[in-house]
Amino acid sequence: MRTSRLQLLSLLIFFCSVTAVAQTTSPQYTITELGDFSARALNNSGTVVGMKGNKAVLFRNGVLTDITPAGGAIAQANRINDFDKVVGHVFICDIVDGNCVNGRTRAFVFEQGASTVLGTLGGRDSQALGVNNAGQVVGWSHSAGPTPDISGDEHAFIFQNGVMQDLGMQTTARGTWASNINETGQVSGWARGSNLSDHGAYRYSGGTFQFFGVVGTAWDINNAGQVVGGMSGNDDGSGQAFLFSGGVITNLGKVSPQHLYALAYAINNAGHVVGFSSPQFLSSSGEQAFIFSGGVMQNLNNLIPANSGWVLTQARDINDAGQIVGEGLKDGQPRAFLLTPTQPLLLTESNSTKAIVLESIAFFRDPFKLLTPHFLSADRRTRLTILAQNIEIIPGENTPPPTVQAENAQHQVIDLPVEFIGRVPGATWLTQITVRLPDQLNTAGEIQLRISYRGRTSNAGSFTLAVN
Repeated sequence: MRTSRLQLLSLLIFFCSVTAVAQTTSPQYTITELGDFSARALNNSGTVVGMKGNKAVLFRNGVLTDITPAGGAIAQANRINDFDKVVGHVFICDIVDGNCVNGRTRAFVFEQGASTVLGTLGGRDSQALGVNNAGQVVGWSHSAGPTPDISGDEHAFIFQNGVMQDLGMQTTARGTWASNINETGQVSGWARGSNLSDHGAYRYSGGTFQFFGVVGTAWDINNAGQVVGGMSGNDDGSGQAFLFSGGVITNLGKVSPQHLYALAYAINNAGHVVGFSSPQFLSSSGEQAFIFSGGVMQNLNNLIPANSGWVLTQARDINDAGQIVGEGLKDGQPRAFLLTPTQPLLLTESNSTKAIVLESIAFFRDPFKLLTPHFLSADRRTRLTILAQNIEIIPGENTPPPTVQAENAQHQVIDLPVEFIGRVPGATWLTQITVRLPDQLNTAGEIQLRISYRGRTSNAGSFTLAVN
């Protein structure tokens, strides 16, 4: 099928899911300084949102943009979906005789360059904490109180199609908060109730609250319904990061035996969890960012280049490509960071190992032939465009360019000559690599592709080679 470049970009952004593969050597991440702001979340294209001073901000392609709703005195962006829809909260007040009166916090949505401030469930305040790719927004709002000047309890909500639905009315808990929503409409959150049957972390699905039986907060949920957050400890400042999966609560541990406290902020669709570990809840001193994958918690400070000047204190979010955003100290100064895995990631179609590879002139999909009908080169060899992530070059680094290998059905490994490497226009988180099909690749059938860079090899993807 012929695919236009615009259609290809849409395909890449909206329909291709990628899975990060295990990393085995150090450093496992490159680190990019984003600037002097608090990073809260990122999407699968690497766009980051958060807060700088009193303003909600969006960081894309090196540019920090103020997205605070008009009239907002204080604002924070909390989440962003893959369509760049941002949700957060903003503090608004009325200025009377130079004084700020009638102060209230309201949820807001930012998309296509404009902010919309949402209402409440009848009370004074609301906050938007999560959003999925369908545009469903979750958070909490005060319900109506006994009199107009007194708000009721906090209730979790879902906002969609212009309507704020009260989830808190569906449980006996007095207060409920919703932290995020996955693509199937399942919601993570926590509640304040009278006992463990309506108290602590929960997952909401199909009109039903499932409480986990632990006192704590749930901060994120992935498309498999796995939930992460923190379990409360004792008065000594202790607490545990947890993963709820398959009906079982797992204590994720801590990065140091001397630490009493840990909290998990986010989980991606590969089940990788990020957060922070700390000597105790009551102080931020000594915080260390972590990643939990394959049953093991690792200190992210041990997975970045040595002598980088960084101390990573909190990992706030992780996307499906394995990129991590958070906060730390660079040469002693607070800064936001973006970690990108050094493992090359070959893009494949959703739920398959079929590589996204196109004939580089007309953008045809496979099967490919060794010889092309186009007379644009003397050798008439077919050129292919391969799409990958995590091909990052560190400034000043003297590293050979990526190489591409093909393996045929007879398990012969053949180097494919690389003729071009560059960013995809309009999707700079992707790298396009143009290769030439050589004479040695002369057997029809399924071909396995792999990319190697910095001594590490990507996942395998396949394409079909036809007989000329």
